[in-house]
Amino acid sequence: MSRNKFEVTVSGWFKLLAIIVLLGFSGATVLPASPAAGVSMLAYSLMFVFLAVNGSNSKIAAWIADRKAFMTVFFMPTVVCAFYSAVIYFSSVDNDPRGKTLAAFGALLTILSIPFSFVLIRVQGGIRRWNAFAAFVAFPISLYVLCMMFPEKAAIAAGGATVVVFLIFFIFAVVQNIRDHRADDASGSDKARAHGYVAKWDGKPDSNVSNNIIHLRGTIIVEYSGQLDKSYASDVVRSLIQTYVARVARDMPGYSVNDANVTVRYEQVG
Repeated sequence: MSRNKFEVTVSGWFKLLAIIVLLGFSGATVLPASPAAGVSMLAYSLMFVFLAVNGSNSKIAAWIADRKAFMTVFFMPTVVCAFYSAVIYFSSVDNDPRGKTLAAFGALLTILSIPFSFVLIRVQGGIRRWNAFAAFVAFPISLYVLCMMFPEKAAIAAGGATVVVFLIFFIFAVVQNIRDHRADDASGSDKARAHGYVAKWDGKPDSNVSNNIIHLRGTIIVEYSGQLDKSYASDVVRSLIQTYVARVARDMPGYSVNDANVTVRYEQVG
């Protein structure tokens, strides 16, 4: 096998055929017995489209893969299904062992497909070669067979995986929030001084962060004595904002400040 990460050996026609097979498997086998598991299978099929497009070298596929709407439509359903995997399981038909087993299959499928897809993105940049193609198509079928063979263990695994994935999402959200607002948390004690004016944050900045782009928000207090000179006040406000921008550039690699929309409050102290 070639070590070239970007080599594509699976044509788009085979990828299209795989999508049809996955949807057919879902519609003919899974959906009639468990609508919840059918939704999981649909989400898995959308994940396949996401990986297949990212695994293409065509300019059109690259343009599509860069669209935020593409990730929202084809990647996020699997994440949502994984997060609500407990609902997927308990929404199955009561007193129907096969329905419960299929619901466990759906929960496990969505949960396990997320790390699986991350590995494919990391190793091949998506589905590019036959090994990844075969693994992604065979994974739900193999998991389905195992759940049918060991239904009780499948239910226990689905419950345990639900707890684990919830904790992972929670920890990831907390860690990501800390990363996104690192400059905000560190800027609470910053001050800028010039011409007898002092600018400081009212508490700390409260920025909006999206895709590592920081939209600086917050309230700046300008302390002064005597007659207020707006030009001097603007100087210290700009200096305080520049301190924030410099901190982001120094301490938050990959992040950038896009704009600053701050409220300025003046306080006469003498």
